[in-house]
Amino acid sequence: MTEIKKYSISSSNESTNQNSGAAKGTKDNPYTVEEYNSFADGTWPGGFVEGIGYVLADIVVVGSRSSSSSSSGSNSSDPWGSGSDPWGSNGSNPNGSGTGGGTTGGGTTGGGTTGGGTTGGGTTGGGSGTTVIYSPDFSGYQKTDPRGCLNRCKEMLSAANCTLSGGEITMMNSDRNGRATTPTSDVSSGINYINSQLKMGHPVIVAVDYQPGTSMGSRKGDQAGDHFVIIVGGNSSSGYHYYDPATSNQIRGTSSNNIFRFTNNELKGTNICTGETHDYTVTGIRKNN
Repeated sequence: MTEIKKYSISSSNESTNQNSGAAKGTKDNPYTVEEYNSFADGTWPGGFVEGIGYVLADIVVVGSRSSSSSSSGSNSSDPWGSGSDPWGSNGSNPNGSGTGGGTTGGGTTGGGTTGGGTTGGGTTGGGSGTTVIYSPDFSGYQKTDPRGCLNRCKEMLSAANCTLSGGEITMMNSDRNGRATTPTSDVSSGINYINSQLKMGHPVIVAVDYQPGTSMGSRKGDQAGDHFVIIVGGNSSSGYHYYDPATSNQIRGTSSNNIFRFTNNELKGTNICTGETHDYTVTGIRKNN
């Protein structure tokens, strides 16, 4: 449990909220780390943990950053089926604002120096030189919302006080099987947009292709994306660090191995956070308000 304890969580006798009278597991009366760690029998109800924040009922505790499938847990299996449609069956924006349909993005040129060190479990970088949200803000896979990768990314986006606008930058063309083929003419605009958002402290939700089919809805310009992740730091020189809600495990979901490299005008990376290997290609960017 050293990965959890490093976030300076108070011990039970240091808690200042135990006599508040509020319901246990709320912000006014959070669980202590000892209480959180004691739920090893599958009875953890979920709740607010002192020093961590709200923790869902699905907990996977591992002793290392091993990528072997034996440590991934049954709830960390690949949850994103080819038939999922996180934008709704008509491809509309679930935020209720903006439009879909492959709107070409832009944004001012960002960039910044190559980030150094690691913060919150991953390589830092981007215009600000650090990750823009940290590991405790990770929102991962939920059994009750198994295809909710966009929902989880939106929750992480809100940790930086951001929301989606409904705008889209399509990064990759696709074939009839829903697989990414060649870069679009908007790749430079997309990279500039990511850099400028990171420089402002804003993470960026992106769609990735890793299997045939699409989950984007017919009205989206991106017709290869299968899954959503959120870029939290980096730049085109050092690579972009992202959090992946395909797993409920914070260590794997925020791992420093979750990196997109910009080569041959494409953003690509190999992901192993579920215990399975997936080759990700960024196919589209979802723009912030």
